Amino acid sequence: MDQFNDKEIQCKECGTAFMWTGGEQEFFASKGLVNMPSRCPICRKKAEVKHDYATNFDIECKKCHKKSKSPFNPDDPENVLCQECFDKQKSQTVESEQVNE
Repeated sequence: MDQFNDKEIQCKECGTAFMWTGGEQEFFASKGLVNMPSRCPICRKKAEVKHDYATNFDIECKKCHKKSKSPFNPDDPENVLCQECFDKQKSQTVESEQVNE
């Protein structure tokens, strides 16, 4: 059985040295992963965030008709709000609930 020892790796994105611990190596091995990471945890997170928002869907607000993008594919594209109109509607709902209390 292989011994997992901490290894220092240099990030291919930012050049920072980071430690790949024995525990992380053991986890990788348990998942069947054979390649060691090439990015530091910070650059991995940045790449993850970029990937999450790489697919944006075009939307048009039903109230103000402003065109925008959404990371979510709307179920009903004719019934979407931009962030600004959504926030206004939400604050109006909260205000009306407070008046009715």
